[in-house]
Amino acid sequence: RPGFATAPDHLNAYDGRMASINLALGHGTENSFVLVLEDGGLGRELSSTEVSELCSKFKQDAFIRMHQQGDGQWFMDYRNGDGSFAEMCGNGIRVMAHYLYLHGKLTAKQNLINTRDGEKLVIRISETEYAVEMGLVQRLSGNPETNISTGGSIPGMNISVGNPHAVFFVDSVDELENPLSTPQVLPPDLYPDGVNVEFVEFLRDNEVRMRVHERGVGETRSCGTGACAVALACAEHLGRTGVESAWLIHVPGGVLKIELDVDGRAVMTGPAVVDPDMQVPLEW
Repeated sequence: RPGFATAPDHLNAYDGRMASINLALGHGTENSFVLVLEDGGLGRELSSTEVSELCSKFKQDAFIRMHQQGDGQWFMDYRNGDGSFAEMCGNGIRVMAHYLYLHGKLTAKQNLINTRDGEKLVIRISETEYAVEMGLVQRLSGNPETNISTGGSIPGMNISVGNPHAVFFVDSVDELENPLSTPQVLPPDLYPDGVNVEFVEFLRDNEVRMRVHERGVGETRSCGTGACAVALACAEHLGRTGVESAWLIHVPGGVLKIELDVDGRAVMTGPAVVDPDMQVPLEW
C-alpha cells in the first residue's frame, strides 16, 4: 500500500540483545501511523528524535502512543512525523480504536478516547469502519492567503478543529505541484505554531476533492481533521451554515464522510487498517 513499509528481514530475526520496542503500523485512508501500546516494552517513553526516526524509517506520517489512564480511559498521545506534539488526528483515532479492538483492549461499540483536544466518542460501525464525534468545527477570525503553483494569491478560510487549518478553493487539485511543498500562508503571524493547509476542488453537490499539507509532516494521503475543516468551509462557501449537511471528501487515499449538525459539530466516518505487531531494535 502507498505509505507503508515492512520491517527488513533482519529485524524479524532480532535476537533480543539490544533495546527494542513493540510497534504496529496502521492507516486510515492511507494516512499512516506508527502505533505503540504504552511504552512498547521499552521501559521508557520515546524521545521526539526517536519518534521522528521511526516515522522516517517506516515511511509513516505520524506516531501514536496509546496510554491507559488511571481511570481506565485510553489517551491518544499523538506526534507529528517530525516528533512534535499535536492535538489529535481524526484518521489516527480511528486507527487507534481499531488496534485496541483487535487486541481486546476495547469491547464496547462506543468508547470515549481522550486527546489533547479533549474526549472524542468513537463508534464501531463495522469490523473496519468507525465514526468519530470530532467536536466543534469553527470559522475563526483572520483571512489567510497563499501563493500556489498555478499562479497568483488566493484567499482562504481560517478554521479550527481543535488544531489549525487554512482552507483554499482551487479549480483543480491536479494543477497543484506534486508533491506539495510547504505552502506559504500569509500573514505569518496568523499561525505562529504552523498550520495544516487544505486545497479543495468541487466535484458536485456535497462532494469535493481535497489535498492536504500537514504541519510537521508534509503532504499526506488524507487528513481527518482537515476533512472536517473542508466540510465547514464548503458549507460556508455555499451559504449552508446553520443547517445539517453531509459531505463526501475524496482524498488521495480514499473517501471520508463528514456530517455537520446545525451548530457545526462534526461526525467523521471512515475505514481503519492495522498490520500485525513487530519487535524493532531501536539501534537498527
